[in-house]
Amino acid sequence: MSNGDQNWLDSQAIQQILPHRPPFVWVDRIVALSPGRAARGVKMVSRDDPLAPLGSDSCFPRVLMLEAIAQVAAVALMASPTSVAGEPAPGWEPADRDASSEVIPLFAGMEMVHFGRPARAGDVIEIEVEVERVRRSAARVRGRCRVEGEMAVEGTFLFAREERRNAGSTGVAG
Repeated sequence: MSNGDQNWLDSQAIQQILPHRPPFVWVDRIVALSPGRAARGVKMVSRDDPLAPLGSDSCFPRVLMLEAIAQVAAVALMASPTSVAGEPAPGWEPADRDASSEVIPLFAGMEMVHFGRPARAGDVIEIEVEVERVRRSAARVRGRCRVEGEMAVEGTFLFAREERRNAGSTGVAG
């Protein structure tokens, strides 16, 4: 990532960008961000997280790792190069540039998904995404989760661009 990257975003800053709210936020911190291009995040797995049985052990569900990748990808797509206050990246800005609308990347599909090492309570999941292509109405993002340097989940994610008008907005700030 380039020198213009943001150093990190905490959970509060992530929630200013994503529409998700606890308990359905699966990234604790963004540790590197290159808006519109790439992002890296982390998820610390705790005993309070949902854990699925895996033989005689329990692990963090891999489907939630896929969701974590999608959430980090959404941050990369929605973060503005000049601000991380939730403004869309170039190509994903609202047609109506006032406060009455916003762009949300909607999950549209996955390709080439592979599963590897499980994550357990106490593990740190490293989440990396690279935006491969952004078009006006869609984006393609490659993502992976690693645990202790080993691949846990990887795949290609497809997003559709949705523009929504904010309910009750007059378009006037203040």
